[in-house]
Amino acid sequence: MAFAYKVGHDCEFFVLDSNRGHIVPVCGKLGGTKKRPLPVEGSRVGTTYQEDGVACEIGMDPTSVHDFLPAASQSFFDMQTVLASRQLQVAGGVSNTFKLEDLKLHPQALVIGCSPDYSAHDRGMKRSNLNIEAMGTRRFTGGHLHFSCPLKDRERLANDTPIWAVVQMMDALALMFSSRYSWEYQGERYEFYGLPGLYRPKPYGLEYRTPTNYWLWDSAGGGNKDATDFVNNCASVVQACSELSGDVVRGYYERIDWDSVKRLLDLSGKRSFKQRAATPEYARLFELKEEMALELGELR
Repeated sequence: MAFAYKVGHDCEFFVLDSNRGHIVPVCGKLGGTKKRPLPVEGSRVGTTYQEDGVACEIGMDPTSVHDFLPAASQSFFDMQTVLASRQLQVAGGVSNTFKLEDLKLHPQALVIGCSPDYSAHDRGMKRSNLNIEAMGTRRFTGGHLHFSCPLKDRERLANDTPIWAVVQMMDALALMFSSRYSWEYQGERYEFYGLPGLYRPKPYGLEYRTPTNYWLWDSAGGGNKDATDFVNNCASVVQACSELSGDVVRGYYERIDWDSVKRLLDLSGKRSFKQRAATPEYARLFELKEEMALELGELR
């Protein structure tokens, strides 16, 4: 029986007070926690929500990649209905500076990180703890993607491909081609949560933590092609790394110039997508992506 690949998400958004007209901490306004998210009654995609620090976090039932973006968009619309009933709105953007007095009112607003991130480009080493003092009163949101894949253990796919290598290849063959991965769309989030290769191993596969929430914002706003291509490219990497032999996957991995990948995805110099897309390395990686997708065949 073929493995049933699934894609899920936990996207975070700031909320705007409809009466006051500006972004406010969600603390105490929605309810729900990481351990006990609240279901949206009657949701056909299993939408859940909870407070996550100062932001609202949305979840849903995982689906096939073909059904994922319509279902994720529906979860976004479900959340808008819940927020409206509390005189709140979804706010765009991935960073916001709050007033210190507002943060001090809520202990959860002064705590970050529920579990450690791992760095694919450091071969799965735990990332150093983030320093909330460095953030000051800035807070950030993400658009984390969850992928199921056949596992041998927590660190490896069934074909012995390390999870960190899969995430690296998602950086090189999916994130690389997203116009939303640029300083314009990451901004100050980059150094805290937007670095390439951030992930968490999961019992079902992996959570890709580098992306922002723009893929969902774009998709819910009208099916932006960048969102579709990005999610499909990520899923293609996961499935190819799972279904091709370990030796074949290793061959693709070794053909990638990882120094170039890290240089092109380094946003600290405020590099734009257009600058990245104009490089010969980008073109070579695009050809490799197409080759691997062709060898995989259709997404399942």
